[in-house]
Amino acid sequence: MSVDYVTNSTIAAMEKMLAPRPRTILVQMKSGLSHRSRAKSKFFSLRALRTFQTITHMTNLKHLRYLDCSYSDVSSLPEATSMLYSLQTLKLIGCNNLNKLPEGMRYMSSLRHIFLTGCYHLEHMPQGIGQLNSLVTLTNYVIGSDADRGIDQLRDLNLGGALSLTELRKVHSAENAKQGNLSAKHNLKRLALNWYGDYSTNVGYEVDTNAEGILEALRPHKRLEVLMLSNYTGAKLSSWMNNSTLL
Repeated sequence: MSVDYVTNSTIAAMEKMLAPRPRTILVQMKSGLSHRSRAKSKFFSLRALRTFQTITHMTNLKHLRYLDCSYSDVSSLPEATSMLYSLQTLKLIGCNNLNKLPEGMRYMSSLRHIFLTGCYHLEHMPQGIGQLNSLVTLTNYVIGSDADRGIDQLRDLNLGGALSLTELRKVHSAENAKQGNLSAKHNLKRLALNWYGDYSTNVGYEVDTNAEGILEALRPHKRLEVLMLSNYTGAKLSSWMNNSTLL
């Protein structure tokens, strides 16, 4: 079921029409109702949900496979989101206020697609993303300094499509960069490398020779279609970038 705008009367009508087991609800426009998410939690059998507000009773949605909160004002998802063990697709595109994801996401073993494009204020990734063995889409990865938030978490993930790496300045060595195993990710089509965040105000202008070794170690596979380099602090580009088959 797709609705353009949700009100109290809409929810009541939905409950009568769809009860007891609706499978899909897609809300197309934002609403000012702060409690409608609670009402939606009554739909226990939902498989797909698009919403613009945080859902407070995530544990009631144990069958959910598709969750889309794109272009909402959400700043964080409830930690209970990590208990959606059947969830396969999580879309948070254009959530500019989003600053963190649930720490327990590493337990969401069914996750295959995480879309974070336009989440410019995301501070770091949850620990242990590398445990999501089914993951094939991760549009953005914010590299952290803490344990289990580094580039090494990408090592065993068979990612495809587009991948944007930010905060590469936190990669401490070329050997550390190699742990990202980018050269083995043959399904990647687009790769963006950013030494700082998208809206960082701390971009430095001093040459960092360590950055040159890191860039060399981030060599992608030969069939990459698009490469974007931002806020790079090295003095020269890597040798693999002279190979036209990589660009």
